[in-house]
Amino acid sequence: MGGFPVAQLASATFRNFRTLRETTVPFRTQTVLVGPNNIGKSSVLQALEAALGIGRRGYGFSESDVSEGVAPSDGFEILLVLVPSNKAAKFTPDEIGIFGTHVDVADPARQRLFLRVIGRLEDDGQFRTRMRFEKADEVEDGSVAAADRETLGFLLLPAVREARHEFYERSGLWAKIGAANEVNDEVAKELAELGLQYGQTVVDKLLGATVRGKLTEAVAGTLSSVLYADQAKPSVAFTLLPREADSTMQEVELQIATPGQTAAHRVSAQSVGTQSVAVTGLFTAYLESVKDKLLALGFEEPEAHLHPQATRALVRRVMESKSPTILTTHSTSVTDAADPRSIVVLRATPTSTVAKSVPEGMFTDADAQDVRRRIAEAGSEFLFARVVLLAEGPSERLALPVFAESLGYNLDVLGVSIAPVGGGSFKHFLRLLGPDALDIPHLVICDNDAAAKTLVRHLKGLGRLPAGVDENNLPASRGAMGAAGYNYWSRGSLESVLLDAGSAPLFVEAIEEILPDRLDSLLKNWKADGYAGQEDAKFLERAMKDSVPKPQVARLVAEKMVAAKKAVPAEIKDLLDAVAARARAEAKLPEPPAEEKAETSEVQA
Repeated sequence: MGGFPVAQLASATFRNFRTLRETTVPFRTQTVLVGPNNIGKSSVLQALEAALGIGRRGYGFSESDVSEGVAPSDGFEILLVLVPSNKAAKFTPDEIGIFGTHVDVADPARQRLFLRVIGRLEDDGQFRTRMRFEKADEVEDGSVAAADRETLGFLLLPAVREARHEFYERSGLWAKIGAANEVNDEVAKELAELGLQYGQTVVDKLLGATVRGKLTEAVAGTLSSVLYADQAKPSVAFTLLPREADSTMQEVELQIATPGQTAAHRVSAQSVGTQSVAVTGLFTAYLESVKDKLLALGFEEPEAHLHPQATRALVRRVMESKSPTILTTHSTSVTDAADPRSIVVLRATPTSTVAKSVPEGMFTDADAQDVRRRIAEAGSEFLFARVVLLAEGPSERLALPVFAESLGYNLDVLGVSIAPVGGGSFKHFLRLLGPDALDIPHLVICDNDAAAKTLVRHLKGLGRLPAGVDENNLPASRGAMGAAGYNYWSRGSLESVLLDAGSAPLFVEAIEEILPDRLDSLLKNWKADGYAGQEDAKFLERAMKDSVPKPQVARLVAEKMVAAKKAVPAEIKDLLDAVAARARAEAKLPEPPAEEKAETSEVQA
């Protein structure tokens, strides 16, 4: 097959499969699946592995895979859509030679290959799974034979990368490597004779010195680059004490002496993180032997048991394989560096899980790179949020959670993220989070200056400017904008709102605590501008622009206001009420009882 996969997975549509009742998941060359727990991320990978798993003799589905409430006799269906692997509109003659008339050529500009997996309880009481080819009009086009499956493989590295399973059980990765390197009867007999005397020789005979060397180097290199920044390299060796020739593969054990250890220990005795990285090293080596038949590989939660830097290093190493990859993650260490076009967000609806992504053509390569830079600055936590508050800057991100907690709102429990994106970035994040892309519910808060005008211009360009907004009279349009979730402070910035609430003395205290050596010089520098005392808000506003860390000051002032039981400014309370209400609605949570709201208001008063 010339060293290339014969097709690329474009999408998978699930019907009545676990939580995926009516769900279409798009795939790119690199795909990152994000979403809350129990939403279906693992189900996507496990479904692909069960249907197309390399080394499987049969399908790995059961009656338990049918969605709850659906009759097992109705079962589930999964439709896989494949496109040419070279990103061309048409399959090559060699690829068509493999699949013959199964390739759908009804649309010459967009040739595809359709595979449908059907699992249901049949009349004889047995649950059976079948996979067939079909055409775009859903007409069946023949069964998928074993030879076809050999060219359309999927390999999954699960989140639980525990060495004991992967090395010592027949379904583990080590057993798959053994199956890929079959030992004939003559060599098996010789191994049985040599095993008692030569442990290392047995491994060389079983795998071949070249293969063993590659595996050893892959594991040692991955451990070194991910855990020790290539500054130290652990000693790795495969040894075994076989009982008989046909069980020698299960007797091989990986031993690792990490830097600082005086002796090598079997991999299963190492830390869980070291085991995970070692198994991944084995996985990357195995990829090389199956890449010709690999449609895609799945990598579940690469962050499991690893610190953020190791997670990023591990993901980079897996990506070096250049194989189409589907990742699931709960880690911003992964999403911070991801191409926004590779992100697929899974969200629950009243009827099913839905998958949302950036459509083809929305972002050019230059756009995507620009968005990546902006996400690197703001952080990608918002991709996991139930509701996002896009904010003008870090002051809101630091201060608003303090006021939210005082109002009885736990933003983490509600699933709210505050993303400081800056006025100039609103356009990019509004597009990314909008209904045509990731479709993550969001609100906006920005300063009442050029940023508000910029926001209006961005919304107008996106066709999302609320009705009734007068671009020439923004103060009169605050109500219409706020009702649609697009808010801006009535005067200036968050700091101005806090100063208007009579917190000037608290600003002075905060500045003195954060910059004790700066307050006197600030007073001196601004005395000529009308400063008459420490409660002069005008002075403080000007002083805040003079080398004062505004986000830190805003946070400390918020803490001081709450500690002094000062009322939360009305604009801030209205904003947080709206954010909390949106998050409750998204989570299908009831509003708190009226008496609780009254008690909260009394405390704030």
